[in-house]
Amino acid sequence: MPEIPDSIQMRTVARRYYLDGISRQKISAELNIDPRRVATLLEMAINLGVVRIDIRETAEEELTGQLQTKYPHLQKVMIAPGSSAKIETKEQCDDLFRRFAIMAADYFEEIYNHHPRGVALHVGVTGGMRLLKFAQAVPELDRPEVHVHQTALIGHGPEEDVSYISPILTSSMLWTRCSSFPGKSETATVLPYDIKSQTRRTPQALKTVREAMENAWNNTLVQKAVKNMHGLDVVFGGIGGYGIPDDLKTRLTMEGFVQSIIAPEKLIEQGAAGDYSYCTYDHIGDGKKDRNGNDAWRFFITAGHDSKTPGIEFFKNMAATPGKKVVAIGGPYLTPAIKAALKGKICNVIILDEYSAKEIVAGS
Repeated sequence: MPEIPDSIQMRTVARRYYLDGISRQKISAELNIDPRRVATLLEMAINLGVVRIDIRETAEEELTGQLQTKYPHLQKVMIAPGSSAKIETKEQCDDLFRRFAIMAADYFEEIYNHHPRGVALHVGVTGGMRLLKFAQAVPELDRPEVHVHQTALIGHGPEEDVSYISPILTSSMLWTRCSSFPGKSETATVLPYDIKSQTRRTPQALKTVREAMENAWNNTLVQKAVKNMHGLDVVFGGIGGYGIPDDLKTRLTMEGFVQSIIAPEKLIEQGAAGDYSYCTYDHIGDGKKDRNGNDAWRFFITAGHDSKTPGIEFFKNMAATPGKKVVAIGGPYLTPAIKAALKGKICNVIILDEYSAKEIVAGS
């Protein structure tokens, strides 16, 4: 995996070189790092958008303003610099995710720096590659106020067609970046769904899932982990979509997790547009009820599982609550899913690429 630089060191080097006019050799001596490292950090600072030229900033600010005019509930819009081209390869996608990671890590630092010292800051994270890169990009510092939560409990078995980065991994990574204070990593595990091959993608599969969730909920430690999510102050999560090209599916969708329960094509037929924190939603950002009033698209135990606003409604309610932040990270091929999330006010902070942002502004 390409290197994610130390955000603080990269900024220090960039500031000394571009703002203070200090030579690379002097910076090397001053910070006691190899001159080649200085050159690498300066290059990364440009590539990741830490150093930008005015004309690019103006274009991004204009696009940001258009998005916030179209979706007034958005408190903050972050657009990755140098991302106006369509993403077509895994390498391009991973490069974009590194840019997203730096922006998300900077925003995390901004939130923490403005948070009162001595007061707990509860941070939730979902799974996936975008969130792992975000956690890796967060500088390692003592942050005793930070409590890290996973926002979904995903049982993961050794299925051949599933490769995914679990929320346990991303939450643990972020916790270690905050100096691994005891008691500040709030996680839980559940058993993988044991769906028999003969019942895959049938009504019986969904029945198995509901029974498994009920059984898991009988565990008091699972209940405690979920109830502790009720007090989340900020969530960082990736928007997922459907109809993603095969070579990018593991980066941009949770299809691998639901395909034994319901065919992704069936979800699309039913009106699914995207998902956030493993909660599927339609083209206006709502979940789906079955004929009995049950949540037809709830396949996992997620934040708000036992509350009056379960599933995707938890995040919509959180985004509408003053002082709370629901950060959604977009990506290529996700324009319909992002539009639906914005229409449904699922998030109040968005990180996305310029290409997608232009599509959203231009669309209805």
